Amino acid sequence: MAPGGSIFKEVLESHVMSSDYETGKAKSEAKINSTLTKSTSVGLNGKNGTSSKNGVHDLLGCPVCNNLMYPPIHQVDMHDGFTFNHRYVKTNPHEVENATWMLTVFNCYGKHFCLHFEAFQLGTAPVFMAFLRFMGDDNESKKFSYSLEVGANGRKLIWQGIPRSIRDSHSKVRDSQDGLIIQRNQALYFSGGDKQELKLRITGRIWKED
Repeated sequence: MAPGGSIFKEVLESHVMSSDYETGKAKSEAKINSTLTKSTSVGLNGKNGTSSKNGVHDLLGCPVCNNLMYPPIHQVDMHDGFTFNHRYVKTNPHEVENATWMLTVFNCYGKHFCLHFEAFQLGTAPVFMAFLRFMGDDNESKKFSYSLEVGANGRKLIWQGIPRSIRDSHSKVRDSQDGLIIQRNQALYFSGGDKQELKLRITGRIWKED
C-alpha cells in the first residue's frame, strides 16, 4: 500500500498471556533509560515511505522495542500510512476480562507508532481501550498527535491525544487511562447485531504538529 493511504484490517485477538508479558516487562524496564535512545537512533531511522518490511526488521533489531512491546514485536502487523480503519472482533466478549489483540505498527513521517487494543477490568467495569505509543523518546513524541473514533447508530466517541513514548510502559499508559476507553455495553452496541459478538470498528489518524 502506498504511504499515506488508509488501512482497513480486521484484527483478531492475540493469544499472548498477560503473565508472560509481566515477567518480561519487569526485566526490560530496568534497562530502558540507558538503552532506548541508542536503540532508537540505530534501529528506527526509517524514512517516510520506507517499506514496512524493512521497518519490521529494524524493530526486531531493537532490543528495547523487542522486550517492551505487548504483544511481542514478532506478533505485529506492519503498515505504511497515517490513517487506518480497523475492526476488532471477538466471538465471546462477555467471557473476556483480560485480553489483547494483535499489535499494529505504523510507518509514517519517518517514524514508527504502535496501536494497542485490549480488554480489562476498570474497577468492576469491563472495558475496551485503544491507544497509540511512539517508538522514540517523550520529547519527540510530543511532535505528533492522533485521533481515534468509534461509533454506530448515530452515536460516536472520539479521542484525541499525544502518543505516549515507549519509555512509558504499556501498563502505565493503560492504568493512566490515556486513550479511547469504551464500556463493554457501548462496544457491543456499536458492534450491532444481537450484542453477543464484538465487531468494533475503530478509525484513526496520526499527524505531525507544526
